[in-house]
Amino acid sequence: MTLVGTFSSDDQQAGVQSDGIRVRVNGEFAPVLLASAGEADFLCPVLSAGTPLSMTVEVGNRVSAEWRTVMAEAAPGLLAVNGSGRGQGLVVHGRGLAALPRFDRDGMPAIAGETIRLYATGINCENSRERLPLLFVGRGYQPITSVTASAFAGVCEVQAVIPEGIAGPKVEVFLETVRADATLLRSNTISLAVEEPVDHRE
Repeated sequence: MTLVGTFSSDDQQAGVQSDGIRVRVNGEFAPVLLASAGEADFLCPVLSAGTPLSMTVEVGNRVSAEWRTVMAEAAPGLLAVNGSGRGQGLVVHGRGLAALPRFDRDGMPAIAGETIRLYATGINCENSRERLPLLFVGRGYQPITSVTASAFAGVCEVQAVIPEGIAGPKVEVFLETVRADATLLRSNTISLAVEEPVDHRE
């Protein structure tokens, strides 16, 4: 989650470091992932949907006004290369980013049968077969082989295999999770590049 505000009010603290900004949620400190004088990204606690939340930001001995909201139902999200949540996804395989090469980035399309890794938020990183989300790739749902915690706080690494019969520069991918009331929550849609089989090329 990101809180946006004015966390430094003078020139001396305009370059305040992230370790000088603290966020409290319901009175407890939450891990701050990235912070500046104007915003603070922090890791939300694991609480039930509907739980009241009270948040404050502390810089030195100064405390911000309190901001109140309620915990929303966790919703899945997939990371994109440009940070927008759309377009080329942060999807990698054994040879690099599953994308067409461009002047501003390296890329190599994936191939059918290859294992890919996607990066997701809003899901449980524990690799429980009973709680795995659904993964849509191209034309249908594809089994997820594992979900594990990544090196980044709050981000899970999702592994799956590219199915046969899928190819193109912008193959659509999204996640779905099942809420406690049995309704589906769908993530944003990202894309990846999958190479055409050799016998299909002109």
